[in-house]
Amino acid sequence: MKKVLKCLLMTVLLFILLVSAWIGCVLLVNYKFYFLLKEGLTEQEVIRMLGNPVVVVQGPKRATDRYYVPGYEYQSYPVKKKVLIYFGFPDLIVYVYIDDEGTVEKIFRGGS
Repeated sequence: MKKVLKCLLMTVLLFILLVSAWIGCVLLVNYKFYFLLKEGLTEQEVIRMLGNPVVVVQGPKRATDRYYVPGYEYQSYPVKKKVLIYFGFPDLIVYVYIDDEGTVEKIFRGGS
């Protein structure tokens, strides 16, 4: 009986550790999207910080052009050079607009 309790306790502790690690990773990714990502960064700095975007839309595009990801919130905004699109947890979407000089000119964060 002691071995069963010990095994059960170890399983519960391992589960708690794994869940905590997963939550920590999710919070770190969303932390980057909300607090480290800012206007004025270069495109290379954004990619170094967040990794490769899920979608890249090359400009120029007008605000009325349909370059948005279906099912997610968006803001009509023109694309000068390109927009990098990232997804966060649980349903976060981030549009990072890059200007002609290769720097971030606007950031839009939304949900689904």
